[in-house]
Amino acid sequence: MPKCLVCDKELVINDCHAPDDGTLWESTGNWGSTVYDSMHSNVFLVAYVCDECLLKKKDSVVERHVVVDSRPVDKPWTPGG
Repeated sequence: MPKCLVCDKELVINDCHAPDDGTLWESTGNWGSTVYDSMHSNVFLVAYVCDECLLKKKDSVVERHVVVDSRPVDKPWTPGG
């Protein structure tokens, strides 16, 4: 059973392959990381964060808006917004 990356709470995976009361995060890594940068587009890390921890750390999270042919814009995340 997967656990929250922050608090180690066990999370239940539902029929849609997503955690109940939590979020699933995927990363292919990035060039600047000295820890993980997959060289394959079909290989990535997966981490889970429970909703409670995500809300506790909301000031550390931004919502990235991507527009075609434009630079991404990061905005403060407002839960439920």
